[in-house]
Amino acid sequence: MATRSWLVSSPSTETLPSRPRLRVQLVGGEVSVEGHDGDDVVVEFLEVTGNPVEVVLDDALLSVGYPSIGWEGWVKRLSSFRSSDVCRLRIRVPRHTTVSLATATAAVRVERLEADPQLNSAAGTVYCDGVTGKTTARTFSGAITLDRQEGPVTAQSASGNVAVQGRTAHLGVSTASGKVSVRNAATASVMTVSTLAGSVDVTLPVTGLMLTARTVSGSVEVDGSSRRSSSGPTVVTVDERGAGDACWLTVNTVSGALRVQRVGNDST
Repeated sequence: MATRSWLVSSPSTETLPSRPRLRVQLVGGEVSVEGHDGDDVVVEFLEVTGNPVEVVLDDALLSVGYPSIGWEGWVKRLSSFRSSDVCRLRIRVPRHTTVSLATATAAVRVERLEADPQLNSAAGTVYCDGVTGKTTARTFSGAITLDRQEGPVTAQSASGNVAVQGRTAHLGVSTASGKVSVRNAATASVMTVSTLAGSVDVTLPVTGLMLTARTVSGSVEVDGSSRRSSSGPTVVTVDERGAGDACWLTVNTVSGALRVQRVGNDST
């Protein structure tokens, strides 16, 4: 089909044919994307303040956002927009739609998808619930929360807290000062967490543990016992693999405290 595009400047609802990919680029406001069992895409423009929002529809992609923002390097170009540019969106898509969201301050929320979402915000919060697939989330100061996650995770934030709960075989989290909390129900996993000053709290089921923790001044605790034997920069290793499954956990901190706890066969 030929590419179609139009502008939206006031609250309205659009019902559109589904496309394999959804891309949303906003400045302020919020965007909520929810997977459903229907074949159409329903876009509710709850609020549009300031510049109008452009909708573009082609064979492979439905795009909603400001036309002057390029997807690559979007953060650098947000300064040209007035702070009054606000859009609040609620979008329902088929569950297997691949979703890419990018905002400046707008909050991001994704629920019940069976795909690989990519979520980016400078100062807005990112929240996911019930996603099956690889989730990639990046913020500068906004918190990242992934609930009931089923699949790999990559999460990065400078100062926002990161919380992940669910079942994942592969996880990578990095922050500067944000706290990190992981509750992983998988008995076999590979996880890497890096932070400067944020604390790290990892909860696992009863499983083997292969831990490598590098820290300058942070404490290291496993199942309620301190595993740090010296002051200053150190590397703490724990080899409790056993005969069954295990979690291979690597943690790098400067001053952040690390706590690992195994609580049962279901940490969710």
